[in-house]
Amino acid sequence: MKLTLSVEGQPAAIVGILSRLHDHLHSGQDIQFSATLHPERGLGIEGIVECKASQEELGLWKEALDLLHQAQRLQVRGKDFDTWLLAQLETMNLDEATRVPLFAQLSAMERSL
Repeated sequence: MKLTLSVEGQPAAIVGILSRLHDHLHSGQDIQFSATLHPERGLGIEGIVECKASQEELGLWKEALDLLHQAQRLQVRGKDFDTWLLAQLETMNLDEATRVPLFAQLSAMERSL
């Protein structure tokens, strides 16, 4: 996944952009997008925001988010989450180069909830 973000403007407007990006990535929806922010729109910001990913990468990310949401419903937290997640990822038959970073990302996200 590639995220390009180049913005200039008021702090609150930048926080708004970052919040929207956060929501997009956490929801798994609309991850692939591009926007040009024009100063004349009165948003207090200008620049570009672009996020690109392959369909395979998007599909895997959505599956990963589904696991995170499932763990939340089951109320699996902390070390129990790590153990549960490793077992779930094993069933997906992912190679280690994909599985390990995905585990690290989801574990970090779970800790931040």
